[in-house]
Amino acid sequence: MRKVCGYIVLAICILIYVVSSYQKLTKRISHYKMTHNSIWGSDRMRYGDLYGLAYLPYFRKNYVNQDSAKLAGCDQSPKINLYEICDSYLWEFLNKEKFYCGVNKLTYATTNDKNKLTAQLDSSKINVLLLEMSERNIRRILYDSAYVANMIITKPGKPINTGKTVLAKSSGSSKWESRISKITDVVFNKSINANIEDNIWDIALFTPIKELKAIINYKLLGRINDDVKLSSDKKQLFYSMTIDADKNTSSFKPVTDAELKLIVNRINLIYANSKKAGFKKTYLSIIPNPVSVIEPDYNGLSNNNLVDRIQNSPDLQMPKIDLLPAFKNAKQRVYAASDTHWNWTGAQLWLNLFNKELSNTVKESEQKANSGNL
Repeated sequence: MRKVCGYIVLAICILIYVVSSYQKLTKRISHYKMTHNSIWGSDRMRYGDLYGLAYLPYFRKNYVNQDSAKLAGCDQSPKINLYEICDSYLWEFLNKEKFYCGVNKLTYATTNDKNKLTAQLDSSKINVLLLEMSERNIRRILYDSAYVANMIITKPGKPINTGKTVLAKSSGSSKWESRISKITDVVFNKSINANIEDNIWDIALFTPIKELKAIINYKLLGRINDDVKLSSDKKQLFYSMTIDADKNTSSFKPVTDAELKLIVNRINLIYANSKKAGFKKTYLSIIPNPVSVIEPDYNGLSNNNLVDRIQNSPDLQMPKIDLLPAFKNAKQRVYAASDTHWNWTGAQLWLNLFNKELSNTVKESEQKANSGNL
């Protein structure tokens, strides 16, 4: 009997290891758990990604209300093809045409994996490009000169207008390289330990245990997960990488004038490339780190004011969507208390600002067309 039990345990361990070696399979399992609200589902992202690190029960609140942002005050016909180079602030929240004023089709490339935007511009439409970055991603993206120089890939010819959102795909490698890469990813999976932990422990059944452990560490030892920081009023979780002054993602790592010049020059290069590609309008939007808005002097640290310095640089050529004033003056919370992203109030504020620009773009185009007909 003991041998049988031993073989069963060994078989389960081997199965978990094999499954955890396949990244795609692990992602499918994770997606299933994320989308199922049961004891076999996952609470790791349901209440915010920072809750999923800290597991402090005070922050266990549903914060996502999908598609709740509204298209306000738009009377424009869909004449814009909108292209976005963006991070999860947009592709997780505002990834459909219906959110954007006068937009016929939305195409986006995600900067998380430094995907390139493949654009086939339609001359019968107003082609608009939006470069959106969260503050913590500015250096990671713009310090990569090769990515910046080749971020936009255009194809000749008029595309078929389906009016549907498209996720732009980056250029692929050869079949052999792809096969070798797949084998290497399985045999030398760098995420194997994290995958095993997720496949075993990342289910809601264990959430009460994780929360009990978190409470004990916090109440008795004054500790929380290293990746998370508490605001001074204990009502907000911050991502440690946006605070640690040694990290490029931080709001408190000093930025020299030379670094600022480099960043602005890289943005200007993207702007120049967008005009060469044929975009009618190009906009820059930087989403501030939550700590930069909620507690810019966190624990007496000196804020680098990176967003403000970029947006107000006299050398910046790309038109901007300045979100800082609206966020700092907002009467309601604009960031999720338990997540690294904004909430739907924050998303709506940003959307209103950007939609005004899109509406004006359509009006300008119509005025030019009408003046040309006179």
